[in-house]
Amino acid sequence: MATQADPRQRGAGRGAANLLALGLAAGLLGGAALAAWRLHPYLGEGFPRVFLHGTVQSLNQALPWGLALAACWGAISWSLGDRFAILRLGRGVPRRTTHAAIAALAALWIVANAAALIAQRQNTRPNVIVLLIDVLRADHLGVYGYDRPTSPNIDRFAADAILFSQAVSQSTFTKTSVASLFTGLYPHHHGVYRGDKKDTADRVTSDVLSPELTTLAESLRAQGLFTTAWVMNGHLRAYMGFDQGYVDYHDQPGYMRRIQASWRDWRSRLGRIDPFFAYFHFQDLHAPNIPKPEYDGIYGRYSEDWASMSGEVYKPRRDAIRRRELVPDAAAVEQLRADYDAVLTHVDAKIGTLLEDLEADGLYDESMILLMADHGDAFMEHGVIAHSWIPHEELIRVPLIVKLPHSRHAGRRVDAQVRLVDVAPTLIEFAGGSAPPELDGVSLMPFLYDTQGEAPPAYAVSEHGKTLAVRTEDRKYIRLQGGLAEFYDLRTDPTEQRNLIESHAAETLPFAEIARRAVAARKGRKVDEVVVDPETVKALRALGYMD
Repeated sequence: MATQADPRQRGAGRGAANLLALGLAAGLLGGAALAAWRLHPYLGEGFPRVFLHGTVQSLNQALPWGLALAACWGAISWSLGDRFAILRLGRGVPRRTTHAAIAALAALWIVANAAALIAQRQNTRPNVIVLLIDVLRADHLGVYGYDRPTSPNIDRFAADAILFSQAVSQSTFTKTSVASLFTGLYPHHHGVYRGDKKDTADRVTSDVLSPELTTLAESLRAQGLFTTAWVMNGHLRAYMGFDQGYVDYHDQPGYMRRIQASWRDWRSRLGRIDPFFAYFHFQDLHAPNIPKPEYDGIYGRYSEDWASMSGEVYKPRRDAIRRRELVPDAAAVEQLRADYDAVLTHVDAKIGTLLEDLEADGLYDESMILLMADHGDAFMEHGVIAHSWIPHEELIRVPLIVKLPHSRHAGRRVDAQVRLVDVAPTLIEFAGGSAPPELDGVSLMPFLYDTQGEAPPAYAVSEHGKTLAVRTEDRKYIRLQGGLAEFYDLRTDPTEQRNLIESHAAETLPFAEIARRAVAARKGRKVDEVVVDPETVKALRALGYMD
């Protein structure tokens, strides 16, 4: 006589395979839901490989949870037996159907992972990474000859790269400078000048980067690069037009520590499959400079009254200096410089961490990496502190360090004058495209690869407010308000202390004509304005941009 099997054993025997099917199904469905939640901003953006990678990653993350759920369900079904038959997964399910479902789900999972792996291996185009440090002076970096050890990590990076010793910014103000960087146009052609215009007592407006202009991000995106940015500056908000061309624009993400955490998360989710263009705008060095405790005083203490000033103290003093109502003594100026250098040393350490992350991810060798600034900062060289002022050298000479993939041509130094407007056409050409002929900038690829090609024009134009500078490698003309002008011989007077405008009047004529045409072009360029939101106004006030 046959022995009747325990119903729980029959249910378990039939349901074991079904439990696995349930686990696979739960993992796949959970992964699909997770992928949809994490990647929904990028649907329809034309990046199927990124979506595939993110989806497969989400499936792999969710699958163990699905299997765990199946195991728990099976354990409960086993323990409760016939009293809760709804929990017994094997009841009434043919074994062939179960096996077919398992095979189909497993095949789907394997094929999806294989497709993602193939897509990742096909990504052989180099990435492009721009690291921009707000208000960074070139002459405060060791690699540019500074005598304080402010930049050991940047200096090591420069040893792998090509250094441009005469890079010129197109403005002493972030909004205008970055607009030129993004468009390859001089300020009088893109028209973005104002960031904190007070219409009324409680209403502030800002110029908008015109959607009619083609930005660097738009050009690189059209060439198949995934475009992403982390931008910490209230003058570069997305609603002011600076997000044009970016699939992923992290607007006001915080200071360097938070940006690096967000970058690591982005890399784990989206940044491993398609070549990408990543723009980082770091604001940590911006005044008022209050060093972290571990960096405070590392370059000496010169004036307790001027050390680590809060914004409430710093801004009134800065404005009084500009009105010629206050003249800080030498100790005060040296304290401002020491605090700036201390914060710079901290920023350099963070740059070192970011470069280490790139190396750990295998991105360092495979990417083109640029380190630069939007403008410099002043320490009374011409009677003011901070920036957004007349375009003297301390405000428009910026670092430009370019590392090619696999550090090709490492250690090269280029002494020819170049400009920030040259960056956009350079990166467009590097990515395989052609820069529009109407750009003011030209590609620097001949300098990077030592080939024959067009050199930048002899003149660089920099603007702020109603002042404008026209510069060559050895001469500098500054058009001031009220018909005044300055003229300097940069080879014999690199700090611009001897105005030669009267003795070299004939030599200034070509410079003055370029300045005249720029002023005329500016008058004919109209841009839209947008009302600045209260939170941004508050942030800009903290940085000293408005009362």
